[in-house]
Amino acid sequence: MQKKENLEWGKQVGNNRENETEIDLLQLAKALWHKAWAIVLVTLITAAMAFAGTKLFITPLYSSRTETR
Repeated sequence: MQKKENLEWGKQVGNNRENETEIDLLQLAKALWHKAWAIVLVTLITAAMAFAGTKLFITPLYSSRTETR
């Protein structure tokens, strides 16, 4: 009986190497391009959270002033 393998992102490569997988980078790039809106959305949300965290927790709560004579 022959084994059937369904490798979505790559194909099995023989050449006396049992467990090697070849990844099609063009197919991977196309799949990521279709989800680009999600990647941009997550990036914007993460950037907004980082900015808000910096504004709330890093900004000093004091002010200083120098006096000149």
